[in-house]
Amino acid sequence: MASATRQWHIGDYGTLGWVETGLKTLAVLIGLSTGIAALQTGSLAFPEGTQAIQLIVLGFMALLLTLAIADRVIDREIIAMVFIIFNVLSHWGMVLGLATPGLIEGRLVPFCVFMIAGDIVKIIFFATTGFQIRDIPRNVIFGLTGGSILTYVIVLVLQLLS
Repeated sequence: MASATRQWHIGDYGTLGWVETGLKTLAVLIGLSTGIAALQTGSLAFPEGTQAIQLIVLGFMALLLTLAIADRVIDREIIAMVFIIFNVLSHWGMVLGLATPGLIEGRLVPFCVFMIAGDIVKIIFFATTGFQIRDIPRNVIFGLTGGSILTYVIVLVLQLLS
């Protein structure tokens, strides 16, 4: 198994990698604060209408990111490992926010915008640096990142239509 021979390390992200991380950190802070606020209210309820769809879409994204923790363990990259944990928690925080009446207002749009901006920078980073994640084909990496952007765009469009 590849993880048995890999050592924990810090990758070389360069400027674009750190810009992506910075943008997504802003989203993570929004998501974490939303989750904390939701837990403090103690009034969780499955929403109706548009917010129900947004909850399902972000819940799916949160689940996929939760599964991505295993990928970070395989890769053994310290920054990515720490970041994925906070990223996962922030997504679950937004899910809790959507399940808390009146809480998500003013939080959902900036969360999605910062995540989209970070993913756009990620695509530029991968396209311009040749950065490779193990032996994963580049079209898969671009496809997953594009799918991530699409997820946030769906949530934003639903927000604009509501």
